[in-house]
Amino acid sequence: MKEHVRRPESRAGVSLLDLVAADKAEYGSIPGRNPKSIPHWRPAEAVVVVRFARGVLSKKYRNAVLAVGPCRAALARCAGGIGPELRTRQSVHRKLVSAAIELGRVKSRVRWKSEEVAVLERFAWAVADGRILTARGAGRACADALRRLHRRYPKKFAGAPDRNEVGIQGKLWPRVAKLRYRWYNSQWSDAERGLVDAYTRRLIAHGYPTLRAAANACCRAINRMHARKGRRGVGLSRAGFVRTPSGTFDQVYTRSRELAWTQLPNRQWAPVELRAAARWMRKFLLHRRGKLRMNIYTIAELMQGELRRLGYYRTKSACVAEIYEQWRQLRGLRRAARPTVRR
Repeated sequence: MKEHVRRPESRAGVSLLDLVAADKAEYGSIPGRNPKSIPHWRPAEAVVVVRFARGVLSKKYRNAVLAVGPCRAALARCAGGIGPELRTRQSVHRKLVSAAIELGRVKSRVRWKSEEVAVLERFAWAVADGRILTARGAGRACADALRRLHRRYPKKFAGAPDRNEVGIQGKLWPRVAKLRYRWYNSQWSDAERGLVDAYTRRLIAHGYPTLRAAANACCRAINRMHARKGRRGVGLSRAGFVRTPSGTFDQVYTRSRELAWTQLPNRQWAPVELRAAARWMRKFLLHRRGKLRMNIYTIAELMQGELRRLGYYRTKSACVAEIYEQWRQLRGLRRAARPTVRR
């Protein structure tokens, strides 16, 4: 049976940082090493580099980093070379990458050309003017436009990869922020804060079933206000939206905590509320045993009134749910504590 021999280049954990660390360990003791004192690469060395670059392209080595060690050893044996002590691992890696690109390897991390930046700028303005609703949608459209640009001028973009949506988003968002979203992470105006305050007070007055519903209504009102200003030529024109629902939610939530957090619906139960619910749960136990005529809904209504006197707002259905929850927990504890009797 033929023994399987693992290739040294398949070893995991080898990266460009490993090459940098190895060079630092080998050459760090030489103070002031002048790169200009190193001779230029000789033709015999270039032949060796091209041979290993072909190995990278043919997938003999998964990447150029893994080919540095064998290539450096071959350079040391090269009759026309100058020895490995002057050829650092980083310089060998740079030569391998350059040779692979010349042989047809697709470049990575290529700088954006002016033509590509112009396309990106066009889509950033489309988002800023409201012609494209979101930057995510603009990123997909921009990626298609850049692919068409590369196909139209193949010589100019030879070896350059197609821009993916993640990279485009990283370039698109900062530009859109400068053009359009200057409200993000900015100070809210007095007019905006006035609307936040008004909708928060409606929420506290139980005009909305949830905080999310109040925040969404407030967000729509703020964006309508900015749209009216845009039509009058004040501020941004043709804006689809300015404040986002998530940003408005944070503002409404913060303001509601300042005004009366105990009146917010769908929030966590405070210890005072839980203690009151426990007392009314014991009333429900009496009802279950036939010692009290009040049913669960009457008990919940009385519990709701007590919480209101204490300054807490809960709906009747919420009181019913909490009484049932505490009753189920109590019943589970009693079952767990009951001893097992063998017959």
